[in-house]
Amino acid sequence: YSIADEVRVQEYLWSIVGSFLQQGQDFFPFAMSARTVMAFWWMFTVIVYSAYTANLTAFLTVHTENLPIRSLEDLLAQSSILPNVVLDSNLYTMFSQAPDGMYKQLAETMVTVPLGHCLDGVSEGHRACINDYSFLLPIANEKCKEYYIAKEHFNTATVAFMYPKDALYADKLHETGAMQRLFWTYMRSENVTSACASSSKGSAASTASSIGLNHVVGGLVLTGCFYGLGLIILLVEVAWIRLGLSQPKDCVF
Repeated sequence: YSIADEVRVQEYLWSIVGSFLQQGQDFFPFAMSARTVMAFWWMFTVIVYSAYTANLTAFLTVHTENLPIRSLEDLLAQSSILPNVVLDSNLYTMFSQAPDGMYKQLAETMVTVPLGHCLDGVSEGHRACINDYSFLLPIANEKCKEYYIAKEHFNTATVAFMYPKDALYADKLHETGAMQRLFWTYMRSENVTSACASSSKGSAASTASSIGLNHVVGGLVLTGCFYGLGLIILLVEVAWIRLGLSQPKDCVF
C-alpha cells in the first residue's frame, strides 16, 4: 500500500531511527528518492560486511611469525635461551661492572665465549648472541633465515667510516655516492627486512595488517554520491508536490 503524505522529512527520519533500532518499518517507500537511498544503503551494508569478513579471515588464516626474543626484557623473562657475550669485550665489561638492574641480571645468566664464537648455539635456538650492531647486521643480511636482530637496541653509539685527514678520494666518495652506498649496505637495518622478503617465498609474515577504513573508502564515496542523488531526487519530488503538479494519493490498500 502507499501513504498519502509519504514524501515528508519526518517520515524518513522515523524510518532511519526504526532501521537503526531494528524495529522494521511501518511502510515501504514508493518515492524514487527513498528507494534510491534504501538500495544503496543495502549495497553499503554488503560492502562493509564483506570487508569485515575479509579482515576476520586475514587474521585467522595468516600465519604470523613468532619472534621469541625482541628485547632484553624478553631475554631475561625466560630461561631456555642464554645470552652469549664475547669475553673481555666492551659489553662484557659493561655487564660485569653493572651494580644492579637489568644489566646485572644479564651478567648473572650470560655465557662468556671467545672471539668468533658468539653465534654458537644461536641457530639451534638455545643461545642469543649479544654483540655490536655493526657485527650482527651483515650476518642477519646474509643469513636472514637463520638469524634475526631484536628490535630493541641498547648502549648505542655513533659508527663512522674513518679515513686520513685530507684524503685524496674523500670528496670523491661523497660526490659519487659511494659512501652512502656503503652506509646503506652495512649499517641500515631495513636491509634485513628487504633481504628476507626477497629470499623467502610464501613464508610466514612477521605481522598481519588489518583492513582499515582506507580499504573500503571507495564504497563509502560511492554510497555518499548516491545518497546525494537521492537527496536531489527528494527535493525535486517535494517541489513537484508543493507546486501542485501532482496531488498525493489517498491511502490505498
